[in-house]
Amino acid sequence: MHTFRTITKLVAALCAVFLVGSVLVSAPAGAQRNTIYVATNGNDANSGSKGNPKATIAAAARSLNGGGTVYVRGGSYTISNGSGAITSGGSKGDRLVVRSQPGERARLTSINGNYCLQILADYVTVRNFDCTGAKGIGSWNANNVVIRNNYVHNITDSRTQGILASGDQHIRNIKINKNRVYRVPHTGIAIGSTRAGAGTNVEMKKNTVIESNYEFRNTPASAGGWGSGISAVGVNDALIKGNKVRRTYGEGINCALSNNCRVKGNVGVDAYGTIFYGDNATNSLWEDNMARTTDDPRFFRDYGFGGIEAAGYVIANEAGWFSGAGRAVSGNVFRNNVAVNVQVGWRFGEYGNGNAGMTDTIVANNTFVGTSICGIRLHSPSTNANNQVINNVVVPDAGSYALCGDDYGTTLRHNLWARGTVEGGLNPGDMRGMPTFTVGSGNKAKNYRLKANSRGVNDGVNTGYVTDDLTGKKRPKGGKQDMGAFERK
Repeated sequence: MHTFRTITKLVAALCAVFLVGSVLVSAPAGAQRNTIYVATNGNDANSGSKGNPKATIAAAARSLNGGGTVYVRGGSYTISNGSGAITSGGSKGDRLVVRSQPGERARLTSINGNYCLQILADYVTVRNFDCTGAKGIGSWNANNVVIRNNYVHNITDSRTQGILASGDQHIRNIKINKNRVYRVPHTGIAIGSTRAGAGTNVEMKKNTVIESNYEFRNTPASAGGWGSGISAVGVNDALIKGNKVRRTYGEGINCALSNNCRVKGNVGVDAYGTIFYGDNATNSLWEDNMARTTDDPRFFRDYGFGGIEAAGYVIANEAGWFSGAGRAVSGNVFRNNVAVNVQVGWRFGEYGNGNAGMTDTIVANNTFVGTSICGIRLHSPSTNANNQVINNVVVPDAGSYALCGDDYGTTLRHNLWARGTVEGGLNPGDMRGMPTFTVGSGNKAKNYRLKANSRGVNDGVNTGYVTDDLTGKKRPKGGKQDMGAFERK
């Protein structure tokens, strides 16, 4: 027989179960209010439920009026009249996510000057779309934006980028990661604008860009005007990491007019101009990158004496393309990079900027193989100061120069010049003779490790500029650092 107390406990337990059940039942309803669906058979007058979807991304984003998720069902969508514009964003704690339905792929074709997706609000993530047509994916005056896992290809509007984050205001916290960009008229992926301080804290990681600047494929070198595969322009604190950029009818990866730009672990193959470029960059870092060419004549640049392949790494203070005079390139570091089969391994250049110069720049522990003009090329105006070229392995082609230009304002020491003329003569700690690589050919940076008995092993100088190698191995392993991008065990 149940006592009154027992019955009371049983009723309380049943009420607790009922309340828990009510909470569990009500949760999906709340989630549903923050989830809107778009489908090819939708209508913008619909509620946006999965069974009653909307027709356009723009209407779906507006209806959320804050954070949540817009799921775009698989199929083909024509984007016109702003139907891909996202004018309502999210918040720090509740982002607006616009994406293809998991397991499906929405294909967006933009027409009449529209972007596939245009982000005009803060705290927005767009991902997993197939984008083609007039323009790609754009973000304008928007902060805290993520553009991820999209395929942008065969874009047609003149001078249009594949993915662009820009604005006439200062933009912050932009991430463009794991996208594929193929055959676009101008720059593949770009953040910033042609003024210093255009943006802060941006990253472009693990993207693949092929055949950017396609509009310039038949343009002579004298015309100029090309963009890049990947570019940070006028930004502070940019990270460009783990990207692959191939067959660029312009520059490969560029930090232009930027400060604290970190270019790490990227691979660049074939470019019309330079594979890795630092144009008016300051306090920036290039490390663990691989630059190479394939002798594809489509990417040769004619300097007046016939076509020639791209340069590997260039720092310059080019003027005229942005509002303001060029500036001295200062505080930059190039370390643990590899360049193979390029015109010049590393170069400093002045382009239409008088005498701004280069200061406090380090070029250390790089490996440059198969350079057709110069391994390292210096331009030395009277304003150069406190630059160092240390512990590099330079293997020029037979008959070409190891070092070109005078060394005013630059200290060179402990470099291995395999062959070719060293203008100005050898410097303290320099070596001559061919190194022995583990493989010595091919497309991978690791093929250019020095063998244990090679010249350059334990022949460098220990510096605070380089404390590890391209693989992250601590330097030195012996009494002295190895020259080049790798440290032997």
